[in-house]
Amino acid sequence: MECKKETAKFCGNILVRKTRRRSFLAKSLFEGVFGVLTDGSFEYYHSSAQWTKGEKPEFSIEVFNIQSVEEVDDGAFSQALCFQVTYHCRTKKDNFNTRNLYLAAYDLDEFESWLSSLRLACLDNPVSLTQYHSGRFTGKGWSCCKAATFRSSSGCKTCTIYGIPDVKKQKLSLAIAFHGFGVVARESHYSDMPGSLPFNTGDHLTVSDASGNVEWKAFSTTSTSGYGYIPKDLVKLKSLEEEPWFFDEIPTSITTAILRDQVPGCFILRTSGLGTRTILSFRTDRTVKHIEVLLDEATQKYRVKDESDAVSYANFLQFDSIQQLLDQCKQHPTLGITLEKYPTIKNADGNCRGREVV
Repeated sequence: MECKKETAKFCGNILVRKTRRRSFLAKSLFEGVFGVLTDGSFEYYHSSAQWTKGEKPEFSIEVFNIQSVEEVDDGAFSQALCFQVTYHCRTKKDNFNTRNLYLAAYDLDEFESWLSSLRLACLDNPVSLTQYHSGRFTGKGWSCCKAATFRSSSGCKTCTIYGIPDVKKQKLSLAIAFHGFGVVARESHYSDMPGSLPFNTGDHLTVSDASGNVEWKAFSTTSTSGYGYIPKDLVKLKSLEEEPWFFDEIPTSITTAILRDQVPGCFILRTSGLGTRTILSFRTDRTVKHIEVLLDEATQKYRVKDESDAVSYANFLQFDSIQQLLDQCKQHPTLGITLEKYPTIKNADGNCRGREVV
């Protein structure tokens, strides 16, 4: 049912799986509650009266922490129209813990409305699961895939992205190795020092290691000089728009759909909000994460803003350019994984369209 209360985007009666059976005589694993979805949270109460009176909910999770909303097999709990909300929660024992909330609707219309409302609310969340289990964990394994014997086993089905059909794999080429970022020589450079890379004014080079304060390791893309060290003050960065791993405005949902079919370590740097924000999206072992790249006003340096993990030391590292920030993530697992590849997107004719999404 659509709710008239301004703070609620959707609300109605719903069934929730009990954490424990209150009576041995109770046959159902589910009990009726009143669910409420707002801009910032999903919560449920024992009754609608409890919500209208402003009382504390029986359960609440931030929409920000939801990673997937998926259907559950009817036979998993002997309950039709069942679905699950997978979310992160902080506990005293560990910093992050993934849990499943199992819910069920009373009729098909309510079932579809809850799924679409929750998925739409989570469309721009910073972390999205790539796979899920549609069954129930029995203690010995998942009912949906007998091969998965642990609760933490990777899912057996691809997660749903609201409003986005599965990206056809023939439109995606194999990911390309991320060698570094491009620079252009301001002036010619020659040196007799071993390991030095000579270049001429206007030469294009790719920096593969920018960890040095004076020299960077690079290779030339316009000659056959091979690898070597170059004085970083004699080159200038190419614009981000010229880099093959940079994509203009792409919605989070499209980016998630692209990266979930790639290998861990695959990434895309993109803009969002009509170019007002720069987002680094990358594939981890089980999720696709989206974190913002910010220019610190005090230091005029770039850093990441990983809101999914507020204690991450990556939030405190700062760099002179976005390219150097990415180089750090290529050399070290700063974000929990090293950035090693980036995808290319092809149209239906098989021709590479660079940064266009079709």
